[in-house]
Amino acid sequence: MEGAAIAAQAAQAGVPFMSVRTILDTAETELRHAGRFVDSQSGAVKPLALAAYLATHPGAVSDLLAMQQMMRAAQTSLERFFAAWFPTLNS
Repeated sequence: MEGAAIAAQAAQAGVPFMSVRTILDTAETELRHAGRFVDSQSGAVKPLALAAYLATHPGAVSDLLAMQQMMRAAQTSLERFFAAWFPTLNS
């Protein structure tokens, strides 16, 4: 979905394109109130907004720690993929 525009431009320019993704969360994962501390344009976390949110919603800490574990698992999956398919990148 996000790569479609890039793929179209690459095809138009005659440049090979490949998109690799990993799944971060499950269908049951609920990202409650993330819009309050995640920039909708860049996806970056806004630290002060996050601190304010956690100050008023301390129970969210466990949700964020679970998200961190999911992010680590996704990163590991991507690292394994790239190591298997592009072994010279590690050199």
